[in-house]
Amino acid sequence: MTEQVVPSFPEGIDGTTPVYLERVWPALGMWAFLLLMTASLGIAYAQPFGALAGWITFLTTSAGIVIGLIVNAPIIRVDEKVLRVGRARLPLQFVGQVRILGESDSKNAKANTAHVQAHLNLRSGVKTSVMVEVTDTTDPHPYWHFSTRRPNELLLALTSESKVGN
Repeated sequence: MTEQVVPSFPEGIDGTTPVYLERVWPALGMWAFLLLMTASLGIAYAQPFGALAGWITFLTTSAGIVIGLIVNAPIIRVDEKVLRVGRARLPLQFVGQVRILGESDSKNAKANTAHVQAHLNLRSGVKTSVMVEVTDTTDPHPYWHFSTRRPNELLLALTSESKVGN
């Protein structure tokens, strides 16, 4: 008979006390570019259908894009049990080595050295990122690589909480 390993807490349960919280918003250039694109769409509709149709097109597409950007901006959260990046969860007991990558290292890791099975959550316009080693042998992802604007604070939260969680 094989011995079954029971985790220290039920899988799928987040902690109650966040020690780190960040929403990774798109870069300012992305917002400006999309505003310019929706304005040009409004102008294109205004030519054949009139100014009112142009304004309605501009406002509705702008609102839709803003809502889409807000909904799709991932939240990074560390609490006493898990690391969450967007919808993905990694229990802190399986957090291994944490590495901060600067702009050039991030680009190289994305373009040239990324592992095929790595969990990636990278955002253009965010220059720094973090690689978190996954120590769970049953997890298909060898590491997580994700964008963050506050890598030092995240590193501190992960190292202090994973020591507490173990």
